[in-house]
Amino acid sequence: MTWIAVVREQTGEAVSFASIAPDTLPAGCVVVPIDHQTGTGERWDPATRAVVAHTAAEQIAELESQRDAIEDRMVALGARVVQGERPTRPA
Repeated sequence: MTWIAVVREQTGEAVSFASIAPDTLPAGCVVVPIDHQTGTGERWDPATRAVVAHTAAEQIAELESQRDAIEDRMVALGARVVQGERPTRPA
């Protein structure tokens, strides 16, 4: 089965992956054929416009970065509550 990536032409960022090319593409996007469905241990590389290995160290660093961002958001929300503000959900 052939797979494709829908990619932003200017940046190489993958928008989606599919086994069937869409009839229409978002503005500024192109189809890039890939030889298999992406899976665990792989990631899209915008520079090469290809699926590449995603090492355990890279995965850990990515998860730690996400955790840090969540912790920062929680601290900011906590500070708002302490100041008497009632936080709302982001839109």
